[in-house]
Amino acid sequence: MKVNLDCIIFGLQRVGGISTYWSELARWLAARDDVELTLTLPRQMVAKHGAAVATLAPCGIRPALPDRIGRYLPAPAPDDADIVHSSYYRLPGARCRARRVVTVYDFTYEHYRGGPARWLHSAQKANAVRGADGVICISETTRDDLLAIYPDVDPARVVAVPLAVARTTFFPIAAAERRADLADCALFVGARGGYKRLDLAVAGVAATPQLRLALVGAAPVADERAMLDARLPGRWMALGQLDDAALRRAYGSAFALVYPSDHEGFGLPILEAMACGCPAIVASRPASREAGGSAALYAEAQSGEAYAAVLSTVDRQRGAAIGAGLHHADTFSWDRTFAATVAFYRQIGA
Repeated sequence: MKVNLDCIIFGLQRVGGISTYWSELARWLAARDDVELTLTLPRQMVAKHGAAVATLAPCGIRPALPDRIGRYLPAPAPDDADIVHSSYYRLPGARCRARRVVTVYDFTYEHYRGGPARWLHSAQKANAVRGADGVICISETTRDDLLAIYPDVDPARVVAVPLAVARTTFFPIAAAERRADLADCALFVGARGGYKRLDLAVAGVAATPQLRLALVGAAPVADERAMLDARLPGRWMALGQLDDAALRRAYGSAFALVYPSDHEGFGLPILEAMACGCPAIVASRPASREAGGSAALYAEAQSGEAYAAVLSTVDRQRGAAIGAGLHHADTFSWDRTFAATVAFYRQIGA
């Protein structure tokens, strides 16, 4: 089977769940004897794993136009591909005879954004979903959202294939690796805008005076710094963008992960934290519950008081939470994710 991966996401996202998923998919497919893999790359590679992925398989000609424009144009694809799989909502041109697959991650634009950004994104996503031969959703929650938003789409060609965690990358740290400066820190990992609800993490930690807050991701902007200084004076730190090894060390050293997002397609940091032996305090939202299962510690409401209440119980149940999290993370493997992906390729190509 000849599979072409359209890697446009590597020109759009430096770090994040989508580029992690796509780099793992490329590595897995490249290692298979029954798959002949080719890659369509962006004009400019920005993803931290992108350069390594580009060495795994033959690559097509990179587009001449900048990725901010090319992302909205038909994806270049080899003439002899059996499957063309899009990383971010663009399909090959009408002349391409391959079966078209698109992965849908979430509907945050549809729920939380407005104006031209939402219109353009939603229109492209709708065209990709309706034009694809098969659609992969990264959770049952995302699949349910998709079928509610696009009732004209045949459910038989939409499948949920959950994400996973690489246990060779995320696993418990040794005692000598532990960062003493994070032992009293709740970690907030990833993007912080809007629905990610940094405000709830801040409020929860503010009401738990023995704890501090540590941010992993882009440097705080001026408004965030002002809010953090006002609510958590002297009790917060910015760790910056961390590579996988440093992130594993942060998870393994921290008091807990706080993941209060109102909406997720899946919630990969929940599994990463659990795989490193870090208790995960999570919003009681459908996709986050799929990722966290019975191993996560759930806030009863989206309020600072609810997160503070859970933070106050971590010490009492730390051993049980870590053990449950390690066992739960073991049930999500990339091998299982991508075996289901290839089975879906074969199903739609039959």
